[in-house]
Amino acid sequence: GNDLDYYINILNGKAYKTKKNKNKYTPQDGYGHIKGMIAFYTAAMARRHGDIYFAAVSPGSTKDTYLMDQGSFPNALKYVFKGFICLSGQHGVDVGAGRYIDALVDNNGGRDGWGYKSGTFVCSKKGYIGEVCDATELKKGKPFGEQSKQDLVHEAVRSFMLR
Repeated sequence: GNDLDYYINILNGKAYKTKKNKNKYTPQDGYGHIKGMIAFYTAAMARRHGDIYFAAVSPGSTKDTYLMDQGSFPNALKYVFKGFICLSGQHGVDVGAGRYIDALVDNNGGRDGWGYKSGTFVCSKKGYIGEVCDATELKKGKPFGEQSKQDLVHEAVRSFMLR
């Protein structure tokens, strides 16, 4: 989105209330939007607070989290996703959690060469597991580097919190 209302309507749920879905919100509706907004907001905060290290980190496709079994996906869709996950692979919770730990304790390019600058959205380089990268290095991730979108999300979140 390129305007403030787009992001505000995601936060307040209006973006999901359509005739098609009978004006009902389900968790899978907002998952991708919110994940993206977290990345934009993280980058905006990093620019505003240069003395604090910020990172948005995706744990990747992680086994034993039972995401598909938490009631947020219709059964048919759940089985399609489970099949996709079997084909694309998953890593253990230790690897997913390790991404967060690396961001927290290794943000200066230490032992594992984490070295991502503050405000980076770190995700899987290819697919949902394996090596990580700065999302802006990916073709689909370029928008995460757009300061105008970062600022819109920052403003939307602030306006939502200050209501």
